[in-house]
Amino acid sequence: VGIKENELIIQNLCLNVYPNPTSGVFSLQIEKAPSQPILLRIFNMQGKLVKEEQLPPHQNVYRVNIEGLGRGNYIVHITDGEQTAIEKFTVIK
Repeated sequence: VGIKENELIIQNLCLNVYPNPTSGVFSLQIEKAPSQPILLRIFNMQGKLVKEEQLPPHQNVYRVNIEGLGRGNYIVHITDGEQTAIEKFTVIK
């Protein structure tokens, strides 16, 4: 079984970020809806936290507004306290 380019599995938490690249809003799709709230953090490539948001549990798809971020590459990190997933995405303007 292969992993798609924009998909990462860590401890059975499967995350898909789309569209990638994006220009202002992207969606996070989680294969299995989490039972706990999700902490979303976005870091720039220098490791600086540029966005943090709490997402509600029991959903498979979340829309994330990143219109304030400049052009470049970023890392999205999500955790429900037990499981973690990390994915890279690109902002184009």
